Amino acid sequence: DEIEKIDVTIDGADEFDANFQLIKGGGGALLREKILAWNTKFNIIIADSSKDVEKLGAFKLPLEVIPFATKQIITFLEEEGLKPVQRMKGNEPYRTDENNNIVDVDIFDVDDLKALEIKLLKVPGIVETGLFLDTTSLIIVGKEDGPEIKKR
Repeated sequence: DEIEKIDVTIDGADEFDANFQLIKGGGGALLREKILAWNTKFNIIIADSSKDVEKLGAFKLPLEVIPFATKQIITFLEEEGLKPVQRMKGNEPYRTDENNNIVDVDIFDVDDLKALEIKLLKVPGIVETGLFLDTTSLIIVGKEDGPEIKKR
C-alpha cells in the first residue's frame, strides 16, 4: 500500500511456453503472486529447463476458489471436462493465505487459454486462476551448459 508500482519481481513458474504464458500456483499462492505480477513493471521468471514446455497443461492448473462454492464449482468443472481435483493437506482441504480452497484442473486439451481464463473468472466463487498469460517480461532458464535468457 505504500507504493504505486513495483519495479521488478523475480519469481518461479510451474510451467512456461514459448509465448511467455505460465502456469503458477503449485505452492498455493497464485492469487498473491498474480496481484504482485499485475502491479510490477518488469516480471522476471527463473525456472529450470524441465518447466519449459511446448504446450501448457502437463502441470495441473490451480484455481483459487471460495470454500462456500467449492462443491458447485467442482461440479461445473466436471461438466466442462476439466477433471477437477480439490487440493488436500492431509485429510483437510488445502487453504491458501486468503483462506480459500485450491481446485486443480486438467487443461492440456485446451487450445485457447485466454478464452478459458475469461470463462473461469466469470464463475462466481472462482477467485483467480494460475494462468499468467501476459505478465512476464523475461525468463531465465537454468540449463546444464548455463542459463538461457528469453526476452519478450
